[in-house]
Parts: sequence; structure tokens; C-alpha cells
Amino acid sequence: MWGRLLGALAALLLRSLRVELRGGPAVETGPPRVYAFLHGRQFGLLRLPRPRGMVVLVSHSPDGALQAGALSSLGLTVVRGSPSREASAGLRALVRRLRGGLDGAFAVDGSRGPYGRVKPGVVLAASLAGAAIVPLTFVASRAWVLSRAWDRFVLPWPFARVLLLAGDPIAAEGARGEALEAVRARVEASLHALCSRALDESTRAWGRAV
Repeated sequence: MWGRLLGALAALLLRSLRVELRGGPAVETGPPRVYAFLHGRQFGLLRLPRPRGMVVLVSHSPDGALQAGALSSLGLTVVRGSPSREASAGLRALVRRLRGGLDGAFAVDGSRGPYGRVKPGVVLAASLAGAAIVPLTFVASRAWVLSRAWDRFVLPWPFARVLLLAGDPIAAEGARGEALEAVRARVEASLHALCSRALDESTRAWGRAV
């Protein structure tokens, strides 16, 4: 119940945002895509177009249960578990949904951080599903920042301007061993560069950004 209520409140806020998407838009054909973002930078991404539908991976924690209810009410397919091991039920379920035609999205720096350090799970999932990884971030003209949270969660104010910025797709199919680590490092570097670019571009356009 609380998850659905949270989802309804989120939907109202999301509809009020003035959103601009730059970079690779969601597509209806071709291989699935896994949209990769850092913790704390997920709320504005809920305005990303989802023409093929989208699956998200949510942990089994108590907070994850609340999050799962909210995301389901917002029209996303939710699977529970961890992407960190190839044999995990969560990863297998995620890969099945990707192979079935959905795009995917999840925070790539793990449930406990360290912040900004991309874990190999996103590359493993994309590799098994034959998906491309698309780095993604957002910034807002005005937002609350939960400074006491480890991820400094960013929640845009109602009617704020929001810039969604997508990077170039990164191929991951077949990545294993050293190749998997190389893709992981590339995703991490691309995400950090994208976050800096989004902040710079929006600050120049709006005078400030969060």
C-alpha cells in the first residue's frame, strides 16, 4: 500500500517537470538497452521514454520492497535480487526480461557504494542478454538533496527544469574476464564524464543546477 501511495505522489511530481532529453533516445527496434545510472540520480530518469517497456532490478531490503511497489505503480517491471553474481536469481530474471524485449535500467554502483564505483553486474547482465549499455544521468534547475544519505539522493522540485542526458551506447555482448573489466571501466568513465557535462551545460543554460 505504501509503495503504491509513494508511486502516486511520484507520478504527480514527474508530470510537473519540464524535461529535455539529449543524446540517444529510447528506441523501439534493435537489441535491448540497459540504461546505467549512479545512485542518487534516478528520480528524473523516470521521465525517460519507454516504448518497449522497462525492467528494473530492486534489492530484497525493506527499502527495496517500498521501492518495488512504487516503481510497479509507475508502469515498470520489477525483479528482486542482486546483479552481482551470474547465478543469482535476480540476474537471471533480469536477463530473461531483456531477452524478451524489454529495456532495462539500474543503479550501477551497487546498493552500498562506494558512490560512483561501477560494479561489474551491469556489464554481466548486458553481456548475457546481448544488450548495449547506455550511460544516463539527470540534473535539475531546483532540487532537494538528501545530504545525509550516502548517495545524496536528488529530488527535483515541482515544475523544475530537468535535463536527461544519455551517452553513446557501449557494446557488452560476450564480455568476460579482462574484456568485462574493460567494459566496466569504460562505463564508469563515461558516466562520470556525462555527469560533469550535464552539470556544466545546465548551469550555463539556467544559471545553476543540482
